[in-house]
Amino acid sequence: MMSVSFRYPVLFLGLSLCSGVLSASPGDEVFKDAEEAYLKGDFEAGTKKIEEVISSNPGDFDLAARALHRLCLSEYAQLISRDWPSGGFPKSLFRVSGTDHSRMWERLSEYLQEAFVEFGRNARAGGVYPFPPPRALESLWRKRRDYPLTPLQDVSTTSAERILALRGAGYLENDSAAVIDASILLYFIHKEAKRYNEASKLVDALVEAKNKQVDWLLAQAKFHARIKSPRTEVLCRHLFAKLDNPGVDQSLAKASERAKDLRAFFLPPSREKVLPGQAWVNQLTQETDDPAWQSFADGFVQGMEEQIDLWIQGTFSDEEDKVYLLRKDG
Repeated sequence: MMSVSFRYPVLFLGLSLCSGVLSASPGDEVFKDAEEAYLKGDFEAGTKKIEEVISSNPGDFDLAARALHRLCLSEYAQLISRDWPSGGFPKSLFRVSGTDHSRMWERLSEYLQEAFVEFGRNARAGGVYPFPPPRALESLWRKRRDYPLTPLQDVSTTSAERILALRGAGYLENDSAAVIDASILLYFIHKEAKRYNEASKLVDALVEAKNKQVDWLLAQAKFHARIKSPRTEVLCRHLFAKLDNPGVDQSLAKASERAKDLRAFFLPPSREKVLPGQAWVNQLTQETDDPAWQSFADGFVQGMEEQIDLWIQGTFSDEEDKVYLLRKDG
């Protein structure tokens, strides 16, 4: 077990990516010198200045939380800067952020989340990204194997690990922006190093922190499919049950579109026809066009237990003492 020395006391309550944790506040002036150093490309000086801010303001828990978050994001910014030295990063990001330091940090958070769920403002129709994608995403996806990109293994994990240690000690919430960002950065580092067990634990925690939203479930299933994990079948089954459920919100259509490749990749090991000759099944109908229902009507039930249970629940009438399914002839 890792031993953690809490040099800087931190209290972090109720922060989230959408809550604007890095939005401008009166206390942000203390980061001015550090942020100016970052814009000059001097990450070592910037990090040192933020550490000094933390140590010189004992007891200011809110300030310490925001400082640690900036330290974590600066590791990501440094990775991009080293990958693309001619791009003038992060100064270029600062310019497109309206020369607003707080907005610049927020955009880094947005890039991290977009890189993980593989969906966001930079994606084209259907969640397809151009090649090459934006540099901030390319540095995490490592698609250009012929370009000497800085190895993710060389990125310092100190700030991210400190944040997760604070979460473990109860100082940070699981769904806080700092924990989300730290977890995503560590996930990419571990995945690149093929430390899949550690990466898997981070993915599981992220899915839970995001209340099992479908985009995050899809990212989880894709990760396990790519590493040929034995969990792939169960995760895909759970994901497709959500995407194929006739009662789901139509807003999930984009996620379903992005799951097409996963559907083609994933084939359950066994699809025995266990209902041969049951003509009565084909006489039933559903109000919506559901691909899962067609598989069931064809006699395939292996791995569909969850979906069948949902259909059964949906057949109960208002009196809850009668069960019915409508035959095609009415």
